[in-house]
Amino acid sequence: LLKQWTHEIGNQKHIEDLHIVSPFFDQGGRMGPVSEFKKPYIHLYLTERLGKSKPEYRLSVSKQALARIHPECCVISNRWMVGNTQDSEAKKKAADIKTRVLHAKMYAARSGKFGWALLGSPNFTNRAMVAGGGQRNAEAAIALRGKWTEIARMLPPVEKTVPWKEI
Repeated sequence: LLKQWTHEIGNQKHIEDLHIVSPFFDQGGRMGPVSEFKKPYIHLYLTERLGKSKPEYRLSVSKQALARIHPECCVISNRWMVGNTQDSEAKKKAADIKTRVLHAKMYAARSGKFGWALLGSPNFTNRAMVAGGGQRNAEAAIALRGKWTEIARMLPPVEKTVPWKEI
């Protein structure tokens, strides 16, 4: 799947930014699918909930992978997680944000003023994105391309960023 997407992007393009919205990642230090790109700046999207003494972040990435890729960790706005309506029901749902689990899967790449997005079922794992033969998951996704401003509008709104060392 990732080879198809990078073919769509074109191997001649230098990817400056890679945005990853996924609930699951390979639990090793390599973060295999990232190796398909030449040194992009990585943005990982995660959710936050209040812990007993400090915020807790839901991001299923190993410490080794974080140390290897030094990502910008983007905390997704709670408004996006519960819906952006203004009614009282939505406000009640906001109190339940700690029980919500990110299930979205979106990958966006930027090169200058142009961008590409991959939207669909695959998590950011080797089995979903790069494996072949019997090791591969059956995934479905749609690839989009266009001006970066249009692609970036599809990404979840970010409330704040957190240093990767705090995750």
